[in-house]
Amino acid sequence: MGWAGAERNKQDGRIRNVRFLRFLIKIDLKLNNSNNNKSSKKKRVKKKKKKKKKKKMKKKKNKEKKKKKKEKKKKKKKKKKKKKKKKKMMMMMMMMMMMIV
Repeated sequence: MGWAGAERNKQDGRIRNVRFLRFLIKIDLKLNNSNNNKSSKKKRVKKKKKKKKKKKMKKKKNKEKKKKKKEKKKKKKKKKKKKKKKKKMMMMMMMMMMMIV
């Protein structure tokens, strides 16, 4: 290992200070995790972005659908109104004809 500040066992050269050993293990774990998690973090971020994009697209599509539905309804209403007006006019004409005859 070659740690200058570590108290070592004289027989086999292992580190005797448990707290220092724990500290080293912690550092080692942190390093390993940071290396391992970089790619998985990238994947996570990518997935998140994809999900966000999908959600945005869905929202956009739904908005468009609603708009189309509204327009269709408006057109239908207009048509109905026109028909009603035409019917009224016809009735008036009929009444006028009856009055003349």
